[in-house]
Amino acid sequence: MGAKVCGISCRHRHTETVDISQSFEFLGPSVSMGKYLLDTKQELLINIKKEMRIAAGAEKLFHVTKDRKTRARVKELWNSSEKKVKDLYTSLHKLNEEIVQWREEENAPGEIQYNSL
Repeated sequence: MGAKVCGISCRHRHTETVDISQSFEFLGPSVSMGKYLLDTKQELLINIKKEMRIAAGAEKLFHVTKDRKTRARVKELWNSSEKKVKDLYTSLHKLNEEIVQWREEENAPGEIQYNSL
């Protein structure tokens, strides 16, 4: 069982936060901004669920593990996974702000401001 735990704790999981405006520039005119934002949100939600399952599994494994070295590795995995969940929630919050801003721009296109004399 110790080898499996080591394999889990040493496995590399890649999550990244992406600046929406920078990544959208590379997509070109064929992809709508709304679809891109909503697809990105779905990916973030999937990643959050995955990391939450990993954290829950690491917590359960931590409580049943008796070996001190294995327990330390599992605790490291657990802490790492919880940090990733927090980072993903932060990214989701920023993305939700982008979606709100995009929807406001879509609802009020070409609004003209007049100067008062």
